[in-house]
Amino acid sequence: SENIKTVVNIKDRNTGQLVMEEGILREIDFRLDHFPEGYDKERIARTLAPLNHLQNLKSSIPDTVTFMEMYGAETFSDLQVLQKWQQNAPYKSLAVPIGLRGKEDLVYLNLHEKAHGPHGLIAGTTGSGKSETIQSYILSLAVNFHPHDVAFLLIDYKGGGMANLFKNLPHLLGTITNLDGAQSMRALASINAEIHRRERLFREFEVNHINQYQKKFKNGEATEPLPHLFLISDEFAELKVNQPDFIKELVSIARVGRSLGVHLILATQKPSGVVDDQIWSNSRFKLALKVADRTDSMEMLKT
Repeated sequence: SENIKTVVNIKDRNTGQLVMEEGILREIDFRLDHFPEGYDKERIARTLAPLNHLQNLKSSIPDTVTFMEMYGAETFSDLQVLQKWQQNAPYKSLAVPIGLRGKEDLVYLNLHEKAHGPHGLIAGTTGSGKSETIQSYILSLAVNFHPHDVAFLLIDYKGGGMANLFKNLPHLLGTITNLDGAQSMRALASINAEIHRRERLFREFEVNHINQYQKKFKNGEATEPLPHLFLISDEFAELKVNQPDFIKELVSIARVGRSLGVHLILATQKPSGVVDDQIWSNSRFKLALKVADRTDSMEMLKT
């Protein structure tokens, strides 16, 4: 039958042969631990037939994995950063690994417009690994792409935290940690200035998309680098409550800047009540880790 994928031949109580496994001919002899003498083999097969085989996920997915282990690297040189910077073309793909779905089976996040991008949401309650996921994503982008290809602006409303971790990263354009009073307006003015700079370069080189400009930069036609700009907020719920106009303007900038290579990633512990229609409609990918309750889960799934 075409539904039979695996065939085992029990020769006697001590020996057997794996004839076929998952539709592939094997013919591998093996030794049985125990098989009762004189037992009806057909009866055993029929007894086992209705049982569902559940893969042991604990053996296929490690409980923890470090960033270096994810890349199969023991030392920094094993990452081959310079080689990746030379080979990877951001105008083709921005895919980078962020974790494992199984043993040696990497999960990729690709914020290229033709894939998961350009913008998205991440939700995860305390202890879910939300911050670690964001940090892994930032590091993965830095490992795979030159600072001329990708850059980060980190919005850390609470201050300290993630901003300090990446202060020496060459891809880091800056951090926004204090948005009280006039600081938020100054931050928006800086971001808008960058948007206008990109628009000026597009006009100068007669292009209308970041991919076209980066190709010109790679072949030497353009001399001023213009990396994909990732605006990342690790906890935007509190920011939205205290600085609603800032978030509204930030989402508006991201919407206008999608062809300019601007990406917005908003992360929160509790999406319920803070993810409005404007944020949702501009978020192409949604990454949901463990959340506090059903309401938060439904908010991410929109069901």
